Amino acid sequence: NKYKAYYLPSGVTNTKITGLNGYNNHLILYVAGTLKISNFSIYRGSIFILDGGVVEVPNLSTSSPLVTDVPAIYVAPGGTLKLTSTNSDTGLGDGVYSINKGTITAANNFTVKTGTDFYNVGTITLSNTKKSAKPTLFITNSSSLYNSGTINAYGVDFTSTSNVTNISGAVIDVTSYSQTNSTIVNNYGEIAASETFVTSSTATLNNYCHITTDAATIQGITLNMYDGSLFHCKSLVPNNLTFNSFGGSMM
Repeated sequence: NKYKAYYLPSGVTNTKITGLNGYNNHLILYVAGTLKISNFSIYRGSIFILDGGVVEVPNLSTSSPLVTDVPAIYVAPGGTLKLTSTNSDTGLGDGVYSINKGTITAANNFTVKTGTDFYNVGTITLSNTKKSAKPTLFITNSSSLYNSGTINAYGVDFTSTSNVTNISGAVIDVTSYSQTNSTIVNNYGEIAASETFVTSSTATLNNYCHITTDAATIQGITLNMYDGSLFHCKSLVPNNLTFNSFGGSMM
């Protein structure tokens, strides 16, 4: 490994590490055991959660990447990242990129911002037992989400020139869907919003597969329904949109 690295082995629990700060040398922490701490930030560093590894922390943040050839967060198949805070968000920012091939759970909002890329191949679940809580995945400020796994949350909110690609076989399962402000969503898989699906402000939605919701409000966007695609809703409020429907698509 060309970067300074530390390893937490399987069977070991650590409660002392409070952050990764690589300063002028990128730092990588490999976790095969359990890291259970009260707060955590990543500055010029990376955390790799290996098969069987568990990181449990109220929330975390990333900033100021020093290198571009390794992700800030990597959750391997069989690895678990638990974000337990019910009142503090997790924020990934400053152009870092992260990859989830395992399991991420969070009790509050999860935000990808400021030119940051997030690749989900595993499972992301945002949930909270409080009825008033609405844990939402935010993709904003020119950031990107590439989903080939499963995302379960109260809501997704795509805004501010962000880009989202939902791969064939992937699932985004939420209560509320929002897309605004020059965002582009390419759906090759399934998007299910059980209550509301709302778009506005010059966004583009390219549907190649299946979208379903109870109440859809589609306004101010370009909606392209490609061959064989389906948009199923109980009620539809269209306004000031460009609608293109190609062979075999249904709405």
